[in-house]
Amino acid sequence: MATQAERRAASQASVLDAALSCLLGRGYGGFTTTEVEKRSRYSRGILFMHFPTKASLLAATIERLFAEMLADYGRTFGRLEPDERTIPRAFEMLEGAFADPRLHVVFELYTASRTDAELRASLAPLVEATARQIESLGREVMAQLVDLGPGEWEFGLEVVRYILQGLALEGMVRDVSGTRQRLRTVVPVLAEMVRARRAAAGAVAAVQANGAATAVTGRGATDNRRRANGVRRDETMQASERGQR
Repeated sequence: MATQAERRAASQASVLDAALSCLLGRGYGGFTTTEVEKRSRYSRGILFMHFPTKASLLAATIERLFAEMLADYGRTFGRLEPDERTIPRAFEMLEGAFADPRLHVVFELYTASRTDAELRASLAPLVEATARQIESLGREVMAQLVDLGPGEWEFGLEVVRYILQGLALEGMVRDVSGTRQRLRTVVPVLAEMVRARRAAAGAVAAVQANGAATAVTGRGATDNRRRANGVRRDETMQASERGQR
């Protein structure tokens, strides 16, 4: 027999499934807690026991969606063979995630929150936390693809994320497949530029290190010659003094 905690978790999951289904089918404009009740087959009391406000229900639904999408990306990338783990492939997977129709729901809520302070307050910490999760996943993925310095991959991932998010928004009203295809051809070129930049930076660092080592060695040799010359001068002076005596 299921425990109370298990029953509570199951009812909460059912409510969130129903809420996402309602958002996908009817959009934000047609989303109502009454419809969520019908789809989840739970009473209003159960619904508000888990989520006291409509805004908190919407935020929890999006949070769950983000968690599922991030987990899916991580699992899919983890199943790739080592030679398949490339920047173009990682980009292709990220592009596919941003093309997921479920994200249309997220964008609808972002837009609605512009004039809904309660919804905005519920979404803001969630969006911030999700950005950090994307950053963490990006760190894990990028570490397997290319040797980037601190701050370099974070900025690149952020730029890519905003590009794909913009494309996803525009794709809600027009066909952007041509732009997506052009992006796919550019990514390998950018990846090669990143590798070349890192190689060049490594070469410069090696030259600088060798130069510094040579300078130190040169200074050391000069000091040794000076000490040797000093010893010879001292010996010469001592010999001259003995001869005078």
